[in-house]
Amino acid sequence: MTDRDRGSSRRKEGGYTLLELLAVMMILSVLMGIGVGFLKAGGNPLDRAALQVRDLLRAARARARFLGASTRVTIRTTDPEEGSVSVRAFALVPVAEWNFETRGFGPRGEILAGRVEEGRGRFGNGLVLTGEGGKPGFFLPASEARTLDPRRGFSLQADWKPESVESCILFRLGRSLSLGVAPSGVLEAAVLLTGERGEPGRRVLLKGFRPVLPGAWTHLRLFSDGERLVLEKDGVEEAVADLGNEIWLDREGEFTISEPSDPANGIVDEVVYDAFTEIARVDLPPGLRIQAPESLVFAPDGRLDRRLHPDAPILLLTFEDQREEIRFDAGGMPR
Repeated sequence: MTDRDRGSSRRKEGGYTLLELLAVMMILSVLMGIGVGFLKAGGNPLDRAALQVRDLLRAARARARFLGASTRVTIRTTDPEEGSVSVRAFALVPVAEWNFETRGFGPRGEILAGRVEEGRGRFGNGLVLTGEGGKPGFFLPASEARTLDPRRGFSLQADWKPESVESCILFRLGRSLSLGVAPSGVLEAAVLLTGERGEPGRRVLLKGFRPVLPGAWTHLRLFSDGERLVLEKDGVEEAVADLGNEIWLDREGEFTISEPSDPANGIVDEVVYDAFTEIARVDLPPGLRIQAPESLVFAPDGRLDRRLHPDAPILLLTFEDQREEIRFDAGGMPR
C-alpha cells in the first residue's frame, strides 16, 4: 500500500491526525492573539503588528507542511483613504467527500446513471457509471454546488478506472470548471476566469501528456492556489497555467460526475473537493504601511513557491519614523 493509499484509507476512517490538530491549534493562537511574541509586544504598534504578521506567516507555513498542500497569504489595502491594510491567510479546507462507503461529508447529492457496488472501488465500494437515460452518474443541484466555491482556489481529486478511454467530461462544476479526457486520450481540464466587471471571462485549458489507460486505476487532481492551475495524474504534474484572475463562480451551475453531453464510463472512487478558505487575518492599524507582494504562496514543503517567488521577498513595515523588516530563510520560515 502506498503513502497515498494509506492517506486515503485514513480519510475514510474519519477524524483528524495529531498533526492536523496541532496545525489548527497554531492557527487559533494567531486568531486569538495569544502568541508569546504578541504578549511581549507591549504598546508599540509597529512591534505588535510585525509580530502578528510574522505569526500569521508562520501559521500559514505550518499548515502547508502539516497537510502537504499549498497555502496563500494576501496583503490588501482595505481603506485607501486611511491606508488600512489587511493580511489574510488562506488554506485548503475540506468541503465535500464522496467515497461511496459511508456518508462522507458535505452535500449529499444523488446518484442517477450509476450504482454503488461493493468491492469495485479502489479502496472498497465504487460508483459504477452506467450512462442510463442521458443522466449524469452523480448529480449535485446548483443550490448545494455553490459550496464548492473555486474562486480563491480549490482541489478536486478522485480515483477513476475507465473501461475504455474515450473523450468525456468526468467532472463538471457548471461553467466554472471541468475535468475529463481529450479525444487524444490524455487528461483535459478547463476553468473559466472572471472578467473585469465580474462577468465570465477568459477560458484556461490544460492538457496532459500521458494517455489514460483502460482498465487501470488513475488518480486525477485539478488544483488551483489562486495563482496557478495545475493538472496532475498519479501525483505527477502534467500541465500548469498562470491564471491572472480568480475563477468565475457559476451560481447556477450544478456539479456532475459523468456529464450527460459527454459521458464517462468505468468506476469512480474517493471524490474529494477542498476549497481555499480564510484561516487567519491581521488588520494593521491606520498609519502603518507595509511594502510587500500582493500575495505569498507557501509550497507543500513549507518553502515559498519558487515559481512565484524566485527571489525571497522582504516585507517592510513602517510606522512614523520606525521600520521593521520580515525576511524568509531558505526553508520559508519568516524571521
